[in-house]
Amino acid sequence: DLNISEVKEQPKPTFLDEEVSDEIKHLSNEDAKAQGYDTWVSPYTGLFTINSIDTTAEVLNIPISIGGQTVKSIGRSSVKDNEHIKKVNIYGYVNVIGSFFLCDCPNVESVNIKDGVGEIDFGFLDGNSHLITEKDDVIYANVNGNPYYVAVGCNKDADTLFVEEDCEIIAKFAFE
Repeated sequence: DLNISEVKEQPKPTFLDEEVSDEIKHLSNEDAKAQGYDTWVSPYTGLFTINSIDTTAEVLNIPISIGGQTVKSIGRSSVKDNEHIKKVNIYGYVNVIGSFFLCDCPNVESVNIKDGVGEIDFGFLDGNSHLITEKDDVIYANVNGNPYYVAVGCNKDADTLFVEEDCEIIAKFAFE
């Protein structure tokens, strides 16, 4: 039997706000292109989207804006199969992080989202087993140092699923 008075409130992990320059948070079109960013406005959603990022940097900083346009979406598989990236920082609020965003990027050690995200598609961290936790038939992805930040999948054969209290987002299609 668990005595409620023995349960301590665990502090929620927070984004470590390292001092970064405005040049990192707000890229010019020229700097974005030089750093390997390919952008477009999605005809489906109308959102200014990072379509792909081709980089050899260890730290990937997703800016708040590129060329004066606010980044609202990170495209599907936009950094897939990158072995260089170790840390990802997303500085602005994004409406959508697409599926398989960091798929098969085996060296990613941390993902930090400063101002939040509206929707994360399933599988955005596929292939990064050290950032994935499975508990009680639910699969979670570690973001902002919280191993239960986003539920990204589940055991489809489970009769009942319970989501951890620290889970902040349930990924799109996580329970389909």
